[in-house]
Amino acid sequence: LPSTECPNKNTCTDTSSSSDDASYAILALYKFVSPKIHPSNLNSIQSNLETFLRSKKVRGTILLATEGINGTICYPTNNNEEQGDSGNIEDEGYDPVVSHLRNHDIFGGIRTRLSYSSTQVFHRLKVKVKDQVVTMLPSSTFEHDNPRDGSNKKQDAKDIAIDTSSQECDPCKMVGTYVKPGKEWDDLLMDPDVAVIDTRNEYEYNLGTFENAINPGTDNFRQFPNWLDQFASRAYQKNIHENESMHDQDQNQNQPFTMPIMNEPNGSSSQSEHQDQTQTQTQPQPSPRNCRSTEPVPCNINIKKPPKAIAMFCTGGIRCEKATSYAVASKLIPDNIPVYHLEGGILAYLAAHPHGDDGEKDEKENTNNDNNINNNNNEMESKEIASARDAECTSSKWKGECFVFDQRVAVTHGIKPSKTYNLCHACRSPVSIQDREGTDYIKGICCSKCRHEMDSTGDNDNHNNNNNGNNDNNLSTLDESEMSNGKNINGKRRMQRYQERQKQIDLAKAKGVPHIHDPKEV
Repeated sequence: LPSTECPNKNTCTDTSSSSDDASYAILALYKFVSPKIHPSNLNSIQSNLETFLRSKKVRGTILLATEGINGTICYPTNNNEEQGDSGNIEDEGYDPVVSHLRNHDIFGGIRTRLSYSSTQVFHRLKVKVKDQVVTMLPSSTFEHDNPRDGSNKKQDAKDIAIDTSSQECDPCKMVGTYVKPGKEWDDLLMDPDVAVIDTRNEYEYNLGTFENAINPGTDNFRQFPNWLDQFASRAYQKNIHENESMHDQDQNQNQPFTMPIMNEPNGSSSQSEHQDQTQTQTQPQPSPRNCRSTEPVPCNINIKKPPKAIAMFCTGGIRCEKATSYAVASKLIPDNIPVYHLEGGILAYLAAHPHGDDGEKDEKENTNNDNNINNNNNEMESKEIASARDAECTSSKWKGECFVFDQRVAVTHGIKPSKTYNLCHACRSPVSIQDREGTDYIKGICCSKCRHEMDSTGDNDNHNNNNNGNNDNNLSTLDESEMSNGKNINGKRRMQRYQERQKQIDLAKAKGVPHIHDPKEV
């Protein structure tokens, strides 16, 4: 079986290059635990962890479940002054938040990745108890923050049963082989006999992805297992060439599997050389984003030859770790086909390639970093950073930007915040500079992806004139005659609500006070 543990536990905590103004640390973290946490212990873990995090002025979201922990948090770097350090936040031994998590009775050895920001990237702190820390397979029960039955009752942790439906998917027992974010991963990307699968969602893929990566086109991670079932069935079924002539079979034995032509993610290059440029298969029009949909997503990959290996990746490593666990444990992939996943995810790769395609700059910076590392008294961290940057002096195979679930919206090489994307406050979709220049975009109210849902008349010419290209909040409020129209009544109400919300945001900004405040924050 592929390795089930991180090959070097010292590399489970990675530190990205700090920014010039590191006022805040952003910590991405996760760990699958074995044995599983007993449900009766989740509430006390939640309470104790939240109390500690609030004492350090931490914001963000932490998910707890019987299978482990997952989340991203942000906190002031001046927390380190309490430990009497020299102010070097990269020395994780002096970071009280990282130290607390690394030395936790249950989450010791947790995988973490630090990056930095000049501003706080979350509004509030949430520590939630869930059935799964990353939801991929159906569970027997779910906690909903806003139950659809209209009640406000939340599921208590003691009522959560260990999820028996995902027993076969346990990364602590069985998982794909870890691949470091360097030349070994690049070789997989460029190998025509390897299927590299982006396990993230469609809206994430559209911002950026790796060269030659396959896009499943999912709206959420719950749809991925079904898509993978389809892909594996088509790739490895015995009669895949049953209807082809023997001549065609001989030709196909020398060809890689191929994909249909897809829209390139923003910022990416043209189709890779080893993809079939003659493919004309029509892609279905994307449906509106639905984060709760379990509707199967069709697998539109045209497979001419079974791939000799499967590789998966995601943002920080947790989704592809669970995905490879599912692939291996469910026997979807033949035993002789290796299954890999990118250790530390896209964030680790971007941290290892701070200058993108400029490999020479990467090499120069890595040399400087190694010199700095040699002067660092923390011997363990020196080995971690040196290992993370080993053989990273190649041009980047990442194209575009990486979507993240905080106010940065996306990050680029070196985990630098995006200068391209904002977030639509209505549909939560990333909005590019080009999108914001369009007539469908109104700040805080709608974008081109959701404007049609809130258009008060349904007449494109009318709403274009209404906007006048100024992208201001100049839509009229609703009157009784409009409300009686019926067809667009929900959209109109949402439009009016978003208009009022944006007004309050602008007023708060003018007063220099936060629009959203965590009432529990000390």
